[in-house]
Amino acid sequence: MYLTNVKLSFYIDVMDIDSRINDTAEQLFDHNGFNATGMSRLIKMTGLSSRTVYKHVASKNTLVARVLGERHARFFAAM
Repeated sequence: MYLTNVKLSFYIDVMDIDSRINDTAEQLFDHNGFNATGMSRLIKMTGLSSRTVYKHVASKNTLVARVLGERHARFFAAM
């Protein structure tokens, strides 16, 4: 039972990190634009290490695609 709880909490933490990165990226992209938002600014604003961010997001292009994909899904879900 203990191992199950550890594994579950690990996955919850991973999901929290992904949503933290995505939410912060979306706010920065909205405020500064895609081109003007650097990964270093994102790393600073999330409060995560660069290693953690790049573990979850391979590149800025990947992050832009992920954020736009989420927006697309939210937009069509609201229709």
